[in-house]
Amino acid sequence: MRTLPATHPPLISIICALVLCVAPARGQDTIDDSTALRGYFTGNGLLNREMYELAVPEYRRFLDDHADHEKAPVARYGLAVSLFRLARYDEAVVELKQLRPRAGFAYAAEVLTILGQCQ
Repeated sequence: MRTLPATHPPLISIICALVLCVAPARGQDTIDDSTALRGYFTGNGLLNREMYELAVPEYRRFLDDHADHEKAPVARYGLAVSLFRLARYDEAVVELKQLRPRAGFAYAAEVLTILGQCQ
C-alpha cells in the first residue's frame, strides 16, 4: 500500500472537506424522498386492506404534491383502483386515461381492463 508523502497534507484536507460536504447532501435527499413517499405508502397500505375510502385522499395528496415523482403513475393506478372499487367509475376513468399512453407501465393490461369495465 502506498502512502502520500508528508508534503501533501493540503491534498488530504481538501479530499476530507469534499467528502464531508457531499455526504449530508445525499442523506438529505433520502430524507426528503421518504417524506414525499409517506402518502404513497399509506395509500398502498390502505388499498391492500380494502380501505378504499381512506386510500383515495392519500393518493390524491401524494399526486397533488409530487405529480412528477417516479412513483406517481403507480399512485395514480392505485387511486383509480380505489375509485373503481367504490363504484366511482367516472372519476376512475379520468385517472386511468392519464395512464394509457405510458409505454412500459407495469399495470398497462390492468389499466385497459378496468377502463373497459368502467365504461
